[in-house]
Amino acid sequence: MKHRKSPDTVFKVFSRIIQRSRIGVVGALLGIILAMATLSACKPTGAEKTIIPRSMAEVPAERLAYRFEPDVPAPQDSVVSDDPNKKFEAIQAEFDSKRKDDALVRTVVSPDGKRALALYETGQNNPGEYRVDLYKADGTFLRNITPPDFAGAFAQMAAWSPNGEHIIFAGRRTLTPKPSPTPDEPLPSDQKLPRENVRHELRVDRDMEYVHLKDQRGSGTEPMNVISQYKYQDGIAYYESTRDTASHFFIDYLPKGAYVFEYSTRVQLRGQYQTGVAEIQCLYAPEFNSHSESISLTAK
Repeated sequence: MKHRKSPDTVFKVFSRIIQRSRIGVVGALLGIILAMATLSACKPTGAEKTIIPRSMAEVPAERLAYRFEPDVPAPQDSVVSDDPNKKFEAIQAEFDSKRKDDALVRTVVSPDGKRALALYETGQNNPGEYRVDLYKADGTFLRNITPPDFAGAFAQMAAWSPNGEHIIFAGRRTLTPKPSPTPDEPLPSDQKLPRENVRHELRVDRDMEYVHLKDQRGSGTEPMNVISQYKYQDGIAYYESTRDTASHFFIDYLPKGAYVFEYSTRVQLRGQYQTGVAEIQCLYAPEFNSHSESISLTAK
């Protein structure tokens, strides 16, 4: 007689089988997730980016290709000589015979071979500077290229243009001080310096506040009062400040009326020069302003 299982026993067996299958499915899913996480974590940091750069500044340096050679070959008739120190014989003979005080540094022949530049040093130039003259191919002098106050630099850079109509060279102007056309002469020490009184007449048609009066002195005069201080005159108080080139008057309140501002200077140099311009302006209302004229001053 066969033994038959009860329904409860069969249900328990099927429940165990289903539980085991669920555990297997969950384990498989966890394994797949773990594998994907491992692959993503092991991805190299220098992976290629797909973002298109908007400018050359955003392109990584390792992706830029540099070439340190010219893109095209040099022209056959290049104006740069193979030997930059080579000197034209006819011009060298001219310097040896007629210009012994000058030292020929280099000659640059034009593309057509009819003219040449003579780069030479003189005793008046600083080390490394030169002057440029233009010669014919037979050594005949044509004209000077550089003016007296201009000196060339970097002689190896001098060259002709390909068509022979222009020349190229580097240079700079000399900074040698020159005397003034009408130099100022100091007055003799035993002579008493003349005194100049500066007088400003001011007329105001309304009450004003915070007014600035600036008087620029002449170039050959010096103020006698060099101490800045507060002053009071004609019913107004103001601050007078003496500076290097001008005298300043700062007025807090300026009622309507006429006023006179006066100070003294001494004439230091003999000559002819212009006096400065006096300017007055309301600081917080700059549309209210005025100025004087400049007067020619002659000291003998």
